[in-house]
Amino acid sequence: MIARARVVLRYTVQRQQQQQYAMRWFSSSLLPEEDDDEVIGGRPRLESLREQLKQDGGPQLDHFSSTSSTSSTSSSSNEKKEKKEELSVQELIQQLPPLPTNNTKLLTDTFARPHSYLRISLSERCNLRCQYCMPPEGVPLQEKAALLQRDEIQTLASLFATHGVDKIRLTGGEPLLRHDLVDIVGDLSAIPGITQIGMTTNGVTLNRQMQPLLDAGLTHVNISLDT
Repeated sequence: MIARARVVLRYTVQRQQQQQYAMRWFSSSLLPEEDDDEVIGGRPRLESLREQLKQDGGPQLDHFSSTSSTSSTSSSSNEKKEKKEELSVQELIQQLPPLPTNNTKLLTDTFARPHSYLRISLSERCNLRCQYCMPPEGVPLQEKAALLQRDEIQTLASLFATHGVDKIRLTGGEPLLRHDLVDIVGDLSAIPGITQIGMTTNGVTLNRQMQPLLDAGLTHVNISLDT
């Protein structure tokens, strides 16, 4: 209770001192109403008021003037910064890949999420027999005529590209066992709108075809290291 009373008393004394100072400052600063161009004591009225304020320890007009100037400069720099940011955003927008220009709808799922990625299996065959993939007795394989042919792959990929697909991944089995793999990659890379062509492989024979695949337009490779 004593400590609280001391705080209240100290606050009251400070408030009284501030009020006395304010009354003394205003009473000494008030001048008769005169024209702005009137000279007081051989000096302009504004200059006399500034000196009196400095002597009394009141607020400095020069300080307010410099603060205003600083605020104006800061505001100007912020506007320039925002303008630069707007330009950079516009540049990013221009770098975005164009959407299909036809009237077809983008490929979406039941939640209206757009899909731009397509996987195409080129073969059921593989040159490895991993236990988690191939049982000891093997699996029945389809006839070659039942697999997608080169022209069919290109036709399907072109159709998906018109619906917003721009990334294709080639899988298997093992896609490197497909004898026309390089030609298929070249066909896919020539389709308008396709920007990425990837391949998933066990990498066993990759060194034999890597450079031709890159030249044909292959952009991404996933290698199953566990094999």
